Amino acid sequence: MRVRLNKDEQTNLDLIEVRSALNNKYLTISKFGAHVLDWFPILNAPSILWKSDVDYKSFDPIRGGIPICFPWFATREGYQNHGYARVQDWNIKKITTTLTTVSVQLSTTVTDKTNRLDSYFLTLLITASSESNMLHQELTILNTSDHSVTCSGGFHTYYAISDINTVTLTGLSGASYFNKVNGKYESNQLKISDLSCLDRVYRSNDMVQLIDSSYQYLRKITINKIGLADWVIWNPLATTKNFSDITMGSELHFICIEPAQVDPVTLGANQTLVWKQSITVSDVS
Repeated sequence: MRVRLNKDEQTNLDLIEVRSALNNKYLTISKFGAHVLDWFPILNAPSILWKSDVDYKSFDPIRGGIPICFPWFATREGYQNHGYARVQDWNIKKITTTLTTVSVQLSTTVTDKTNRLDSYFLTLLITASSESNMLHQELTILNTSDHSVTCSGGFHTYYAISDINTVTLTGLSGASYFNKVNGKYESNQLKISDLSCLDRVYRSNDMVQLIDSSYQYLRKITINKIGLADWVIWNPLATTKNFSDITMGSELHFICIEPAQVDPVTLGANQTLVWKQSITVSDVS
C-alpha cells in the first residue's frame, strides 16, 4: 500500500489517500473528523461508502462515509447532532503499511463545550486498519479528568446501495426495536416503501449483513461491533427535503447501519473505553 497526504482544493480538507500496490484508489480519510470518506475493497467496483453530491462547506459535518459520533449520539438541545468530535481536526499519530495492509491512527482531545459544571477532558484515539476486503475501526476513549463523565456515540456508517427498496438486511429480522419516528417499541417489519422515515434502534450484539444483488453491486457486507450496545438503522426517506446536504432522490442509494451506544455510559476518572466496528465485503454467492 502507498500513502499520500493531500489537500483537496475543492473542499479544503486535509486527506490521507491510500492506494494499492497496483496504484488503484483504495482508502481515503479526512483529518477533519478522522472521517473515512471512501473505501474501494473490490477492484473496478464503486466505493462501499456513500457520499453526498452536494458541495461541501468548510467546517460543516461531512455527510456520508463514516462519521464518528461523540461525545453524544443523536440530538442534544442547543447543540449540533452527534457531538463535535466529527467537526474538529485530528492529528496523525502513526501510519504503517505493508504490501497489502494499511493502518492509520489519529488522535484528538475533546473538552466539554456545553458549559456544564462537570467539565471534562477526553483523549480520543481512532485506528482505521484495512486488508483487502476488510476494514476495522477502533475508537479508544480515555477520560483524563479527575471525575467520572458520561458519553455516548458510535460509527454513523453510510453504505452505498443500488436501491433501498430492493436490498436485504439480515441479522435483525424479528427483533424488536425502538422506532424513533413515533417513539414506540415495535417488532413489525414494514416495507421501506410504506415508511416516511427509517430510524430504528435495535439492542442486539448479533452481526448484521447487507446484501445487494443488483448487477451494479453484487456484494454482501458483513458488519460486526464490539463495546457498543446498539444497531441504528437510518434513512431519511420522505423527510430528505429537510436536509440541505442530501439531494432529493439520492436517499434511495444509501442506508446507514450504525454500531452505536445510544444510551450514555459512565466512564470513571482515568478509565478507558473501546468501541470497535469491523466491515467485511464479499461477492454475493
